[in-house]
Amino acid sequence: MKVVLYSEHWNGFWCLPPEMVNRLQTDFPEIEFCHARTEQQIIEFISNAEIYFGYIFPRAAVEAAEHLKWIHVPAASVHPLSSLGLEQKGIVITNSKGLHAGPISEHVMGCMLVFSRKFLESWQYQQEHHYAAREILTEPPPVGELRGKTVLILGLGSIGLEVARLSKAFGMRVLAVKKYAEGQYESVDRLFGAGEFRSVLPEADYLVITVPQTPATEGMIGEAELHSLKNSCVLINVARGTVVQQDALIRALKEHRIRGAALDVFEREPLPSNSELYSLLNVFLTPHTSGVSALEHWPRMMELFAENLRRYISKQPLLNIVNLQEGY
Repeated sequence: MKVVLYSEHWNGFWCLPPEMVNRLQTDFPEIEFCHARTEQQIIEFISNAEIYFGYIFPRAAVEAAEHLKWIHVPAASVHPLSSLGLEQKGIVITNSKGLHAGPISEHVMGCMLVFSRKFLESWQYQQEHHYAAREILTEPPPVGELRGKTVLILGLGSIGLEVARLSKAFGMRVLAVKKYAEGQYESVDRLFGAGEFRSVLPEADYLVITVPQTPATEGMIGEAELHSLKNSCVLINVARGTVVQQDALIRALKEHRIRGAALDVFEREPLPSNSELYSLLNVFLTPHTSGVSALEHWPRMMELFAENLRRYISKQPLLNIVNLQEGY
């Protein structure tokens, strides 16, 4: 049995460490592991491989992959694979959903605190060497707390559920939206279906976006939705940049129709240096790092892949099987 692995990126952090491949080879000596370093090597290695591990799969490799049965994506999003016709070829797709729930939910809570405790303003005054107690305490918006505030979570997967749990621990009122408003969740006060989300936008003090990228979610937050938010609301996007119409968001931020935004994802990544988002004082930007827990990231990823390898070998059901039509 042969496995091809590929994870090369301009940012070295996202490159698969060779020692992880070596560990797999030690744990599974009966399997041949090929660590591709270029897309051309994927095509060369894939012809007699059963399994592929990687964020992307070149279109040219689809025809070459005559024996491919399973692709594992070391991320939650499988969007790059959606148009390759893999399901028609009977190839099973699994992803790494759930592995990022811990760091992302902590990141979201940190973003809420940035705004409730006025950390952005304090940091800006710090750069001026100014002890700004008068300004911080008297200029709007007021310093506040999370207790008693309402968070609206769009997307109640593993990340949304963990955000709900932590928000409830802070004493917040938790509203959530999922595709179908089914089930009961201890940390959710009210659950809404996807078709109802616009009606509850005005209740949000914090709007947290954790939906997967699908045709149904692209651009779901635009001018009309932003107008529905109260001007004290903070938008937090840790999903995908295309879920929010970025130009509409920038206008809402510049006109102070919402209090602010914490953005970890963008329509274009890396975010261009001339983006207006960099200069807006009511925006907190992070470079798509919300899902990273650096010391745990690759070991955790390989642990999931190794468990699925064991299941594949023993013909047990794989974890995290994806429906490419649904996008998750």
